[in-house]
Amino acid sequence: MKRMLSILALALAALALVGCPQPEGPAPSADVALEVLSVSGASDLNPAFNPTVTAYTVNAEWDTTTVSVFAVAADTKASVAVNATKAKLVSVPLNAAGTPTGNL
Repeated sequence: MKRMLSILALALAALALVGCPQPEGPAPSADVALEVLSVSGASDLNPAFNPTVTAYTVNAEWDTTTVSVFAVAADTKASVAVNATKAKLVSVPLNAAGTPTGNL
């Protein structure tokens, strides 16, 4: 049996692009597009990755405890965070089998 996980790519990028300009240095990027988005430990993204798509679904086996999300911002000056962890590759713990995981 499999469970379904929803991934909102826009949330992965938009919420994670660091918010406030620093007193010194450039302002954060306004480009919230992703260049790359992949998930390991689960089925392929559905639909297949496309920078204009903002919501994806993957399926994971019931006994899967984590999935790894790899996301790269299209703008090299932007940064990406997954579940508040600022990194390109993040291991995301899943809820116990049989409970909804929700959006990552």
